[in-house]
Amino acid sequence: MKFRFLHASLLLVFCLALSQSTLAGTDGGTIRASDMSDDAHRTWTLILGGDAGGGRSFSNSGDELPSHPPGYYREYAVHTVGSQVSSQEHIVVGGEGGDVEYFYTDDDFAHYYRIED
Repeated sequence: MKFRFLHASLLLVFCLALSQSTLAGTDGGTIRASDMSDDAHRTWTLILGGDAGGGRSFSNSGDELPSHPPGYYREYAVHTVGSQVSSQEHIVVGGEGGDVEYFYTDDDFAHYYRIED
């Protein structure tokens, strides 16, 4: 009986750790905007409202994101409120008008998530 409980407990801990590592940026995929950090969500809201400035051109030189012509992607650094240190979080926006895609990275461009609203 104790063995079954221990086995079930370890399986639960493993599953929780696995779900957290996916969110933290180990293998990409998608992320809901509400699951991003508060600072990233604030930046994303500014981008959607047109109040985040122009962003910087993002070359996608490592081809981590879908391939598009130069100038397609813009990168916005996520500013951490009250911090003087540069954040590892960024939002990359591709396209213009009604056909826009948004990506989030929380580890300085090592992994990307497509942002879902």
